[in-house]
Amino acid sequence: MSRALVLCVLVCCLGCSFAAGPTSVGIATTDVQEPVQFALGDLRTALVDGGYKVGATGEWTVGVRDKGDRPAGLAGEVPPEAESFAILPQPEARKVWVVGRDAVGAMYGVFELVERVKLGERLERLKPVTQKPYLEFRATNPFLSLPYPFTGSFKDWWFLSEDFWRTYLDMLARARFN
Repeated sequence: MSRALVLCVLVCCLGCSFAAGPTSVGIATTDVQEPVQFALGDLRTALVDGGYKVGATGEWTVGVRDKGDRPAGLAGEVPPEAESFAILPQPEARKVWVVGRDAVGAMYGVFELVERVKLGERLERLKPVTQKPYLEFRATNPFLSLPYPFTGSFKDWWFLSEDFWRTYLDMLARARFN
């Protein structure tokens, strides 16, 4: 009985691994702006880490648009609010479209796709996603963590470090702070 169960699990796992083998993915962009380029770096990394081969073309295409215009004949709408996006899969055409209302919305859409790929979702099984900001203004206050009283040397202070700010601002973008 236990041998049959082990054999069944082994066959199922092997079948799943062959069915979900690496697929090549091309990333197509239509004159996207700098925020989207930033997010595309994370997408390339996530796809490679997820077992995809990433290049200029592939069996699958991830298309990104950042002006709210979706390709003709594509079902789904992008919400009208600024910073909103839609992820619109077309499994029959082997494409996934990320369409942002604006450049920031497209960046957020790419980050959402990155999160889904990192969680193990396959492009061929993606469901449509539409999101808009719940709050118009999303921010953090780094000044709450300033040292008090101001004593000692300021030359090694994290607040004056360019590396800190680059990492911190990248994290805020990924967390969808505006």
